[in-house]
Amino acid sequence: MYLIDFELPAFILSVFCLLYCIIVKRRQFILKRSFKEILTNQHSMYMVMIISHIFSALSSVIGVYLQKIASPEIYPWQYFFHMLYYIFHATLSVSFTVYIMNVNGTSRGRKKVFYILFILPYILSEILILINPFTSLVFSMDAPNYLYERGPLMYLLYGFGVIYLLYGFVNFFKFKRAISRTDSYAVGFVVVLAAMGILVQAIFPKFLVELFVEAIAFLALLVLLEEKSGDMDPITGALNKRSFDNNNRKYIETNQKFTIILIGLTNLDLYSRVFSVTETNHLLLEISNFLSTIASEQHIYSYRYGSFALVAPNKTDAENEVKCNQLLERFSQTWSTKAGDILVDAAITCLNYPTDVNSISEIEDIIDIDYRQHQMGSYIVSKDELYEHKRWINIEKALKNAIDEDRLMVYLQPIWSSVKQRTIAAEALIRVNDEILKNYSPEVYIPIAEKSGLIKEIGLYVFEEVCRFISKNDMKSLGIEYIELNLSIYQFIYEDLVTKLEEIRNRYHVDSSCINLEITESASLNEAPAVIETIRRLTEIGYKFSLDDFGTGYSNIVRTFQIEYRNVKIDKSILWSSNKTDDNGYRNLNYLYSIVKNIGSTIIQEGVETEEQLNTVLNLGCDLIQGFYFSKPISQSEFIEYLKKEKIINLK
Repeated sequence: MYLIDFELPAFILSVFCLLYCIIVKRRQFILKRSFKEILTNQHSMYMVMIISHIFSALSSVIGVYLQKIASPEIYPWQYFFHMLYYIFHATLSVSFTVYIMNVNGTSRGRKKVFYILFILPYILSEILILINPFTSLVFSMDAPNYLYERGPLMYLLYGFGVIYLLYGFVNFFKFKRAISRTDSYAVGFVVVLAAMGILVQAIFPKFLVELFVEAIAFLALLVLLEEKSGDMDPITGALNKRSFDNNNRKYIETNQKFTIILIGLTNLDLYSRVFSVTETNHLLLEISNFLSTIASEQHIYSYRYGSFALVAPNKTDAENEVKCNQLLERFSQTWSTKAGDILVDAAITCLNYPTDVNSISEIEDIIDIDYRQHQMGSYIVSKDELYEHKRWINIEKALKNAIDEDRLMVYLQPIWSSVKQRTIAAEALIRVNDEILKNYSPEVYIPIAEKSGLIKEIGLYVFEEVCRFISKNDMKSLGIEYIELNLSIYQFIYEDLVTKLEEIRNRYHVDSSCINLEITESASLNEAPAVIETIRRLTEIGYKFSLDDFGTGYSNIVRTFQIEYRNVKIDKSILWSSNKTDDNGYRNLNYLYSIVKNIGSTIIQEGVETEEQLNTVLNLGCDLIQGFYFSKPISQSEFIEYLKKEKIINLK
């Protein structure tokens, strides 16, 4: 007889776990459609474990009870329930290991050879149990008392169970980075608890504690891992952003290829303003339900409001194309709502790991792309557009790192006076010491800095470097009257701009007349109160302004020159288009020069690279000239040397 019998409590605990999964009716507790989906789904394998455990515990409870009333008539049933216990208990050990593999994602993408070798101990165990009535190798129940006795191969069954448990244990620790720390602790606790139950019952056969310890472990799994209300989107019932991140981490940390198809609803904001919250939520639910018809529910995510993702392993380009076309076809049709049939626009993006993205951070960057202003209607985002966004993201990251690591530099490009025949000013230009950005012109990464907000830090850095340069050098002896620097329209949105500039200037004791602020034509036309007020305050302090890139805005001339400019810089593209074979380009250049002269501003011509271009602008009466003909942008020390050499040449 048994000294300790906890089989009934084990049965009750397991039934409780199963009933909970059924009653809450959450998507993760619905058994999947196919056997393969069950094997590769964490929550389905939990259900398999619980069902196996219930039958094991029930068989054991009945077997223990029948032991107490053993008789020749009862014997066949007694034997049957003991066999049933072992059949389901063997299933329990292998399903527990598969469950752990699902938790860290290693159950996916395996080759057939692996599964064949993996299942062999389980098949051998079941064969031994099924032929036991003829061999008594696992257990026996001999007359007259029909007492249960372990057979010579019983420890082989325990050995197989230990093999599965050890494999699960090793697999868990090998890929523990694939899951969160909380989930890692939960799995570790359960593995140790299950091992203790097996060990105790193997050493002490009359202590029926193994099933009870396992039931406690399954209850812990339910609380810590399976009760995933925190991983479900309450509106759509799909898995949420946290689950999306965890799933992607599993694939990446276990070196598996996988595909993410992103579906961004680009005009949902419009309907959100028109519809009630209930109607909008119902629309999202309908879309989520449609996605479940073309993909397994375990692969559907609502990673933010109005954005879905389908994630699946080992998909070919052809399969991905079919899926994307299915989505495009459906979103080209209307959706039924209480307000009538509506069209929902979707931007569909297909990402392959590791070809298109190769890290969690890259995935995060891509899903943050906002396609709302890109295109009307539903469409599939092309690879070219995707790579352009990736380039933008990489440049933005490189800029941010350069700012954080103090790898910005300010170069100066001389501005030559046709009247004084020497350099009288310079333009301060940002340069970045970075392996990525060295391949790009500032004309590429400055607009990115403007859109991302990094322009504030870059602008203040350039301003401070200019003030430092002026304070360290005798500008008059160098023949430099002022330094020009760009003031981006995006800097005007910061209310503290004037305060910041003045704090820096006063710290270096620089006169405001030594600094000329360049603003673009679009900035000068911006009638936002913040722009108008900022320009007014800076003008009162004593700053002068230059109009940059004049001739490219195609704007109202009267409005453009509402601000009094010291200089007007003619865009280089206008000069480059004015050659002997293009009379129209030359006339445009001449026309712009006459406008600037009539308003009394000084002309700066940028982009002068050849002697022919120099002669052209001199003949038109250009005042100041900037370009590679004189010098490319150079470091501050090189600029000083350049001025000294120029002075010597002029003296000669």
